[in-house]
Amino acid sequence: MCYKSGQADKLLELNGLRTRKIQPKFIPTIIFNNHFNETLQNDALRDLLHVVCDFLQYEPDACGKHINGGIVVDLI
Repeated sequence: MCYKSGQADKLLELNGLRTRKIQPKFIPTIIFNNHFNETLQNDALRDLLHVVCDFLQYEPDACGKHINGGIVVDLI
């Protein structure tokens, strides 16, 4: 388990560094593919599933339609 191995402390430290680099003015700040986009964040706050489905390269059942792309989402 990561909390017993020290990995949790390292992950917390790395996420703290990422947070300071971005200097969020709003919590949660939602980062897509390592870039902040206020429009995407606002859309995600209203309907995260729709925004994530728009990025995916495959069609999970939850999306209900075929969509192209790939995504990495971070909540800070």
